[in-house]
Amino acid sequence: MTDISRRHRFARNTAWMTLGYGARVGFQALYFVVVARALGADGLGAFAGAVALVAIIAPFASLGAGNLLVKHVARSPDRFARYWGGALSVTLASAAALVIGVLLIAHVALPRTISLQLILSVAISDLVFARVVDIGGQAFQAHERLSRTAQFPLLLSGLRTLAALAFALMGHPTPERWAVWYAASTGVAALVSVVVVNRE
Repeated sequence: MTDISRRHRFARNTAWMTLGYGARVGFQALYFVVVARALGADGLGAFAGAVALVAIIAPFASLGAGNLLVKHVARSPDRFARYWGGALSVTLASAAALVIGVLLIAHVALPRTISLQLILSVAISDLVFARVVDIGGQAFQAHERLSRTAQFPLLLSGLRTLAALAFALMGHPTPERWAVWYAASTGVAALVSVVVVNRE
């Protein structure tokens, strides 16, 4: 690959990542406003408490398996299947243990007004499904296809925004119901990411 083509690829990848994350912020702001108006201060506070607890633990969910995938596949693309399968397996196993840990910590650390159903839905969403979306993006990063890497977070935020709009229109909003919508939309994003990676 010539120096000019490398620079072109670098510029294109940078533009995709900037566009992807910029649009993601816009979607996040939109669904935050929609959910805040639907739940009110108390409901939003309960949901935010669950999200904050899970966010502390979320970086450990995949145990760096996605980074190992990028490292090894970038050097040897023919080893992709091995590291893709390994990254998914490690993520699912570690996330399952962390979900149980979150529930135990929440029982002690969070007020009783935040239900275990709410915490469980958020934990499954952010420790399992969202990490699968991240690894899907890293799979394309390993092949220097950052257009796809940028599209996965955008897909996640877009689906959550659609879920927030549907949730707000359904009536009788509660934090527990929103957590189910939140987890379901993240699960759809995870499923799409796995299908796209396996196909491409």
